[in-house]
Amino acid sequence: MARPRSRNAVPDSIGARLQELFDKVHPADRGSFTADEVAEMTEETAYPAVSASYINALLRGSRDNPTVNTLGALAEVFRVPVGYFFDKQLAEEVQANIALAAAVRDAGIQDLVNRSAKLSPAGRRALAAMITSLQDVENAKNRGDD
Repeated sequence: MARPRSRNAVPDSIGARLQELFDKVHPADRGSFTADEVAEMTEETAYPAVSASYINALLRGSRDNPTVNTLGALAEVFRVPVGYFFDKQLAEEVQANIALAAAVRDAGIQDLVNRSAKLSPAGRRALAAMITSLQDVENAKNRGDD
């Protein structure tokens, strides 16, 4: 019997990993790119362009053996290493970085990150301690411990 995949598990297929990129790698002020937009962006890469219909076929899983050039173009568009598509450990690392970048994309978080970068190491440790304390207070409120 197959084990259920955890929410943060890396998908096994190229199409599912590509879908993860579509879902999570996009500008903060908009949703996911379309296959047409990604196809257009592949025209600006060092690789041959990839058509929107082929991208859609990869996403659907009806195509599952793209060329190195196709993977290279898609990797360049989404700014991930080509190995993301076939190396599970690398895909896990990339997904962790993508999740962090998505969190930082939030304007409030970005401001906090920018301001904390100017602090001394001791100041950053103090800020981390304050954040931990605030999380404890909020967790207690959510449990009704107040």
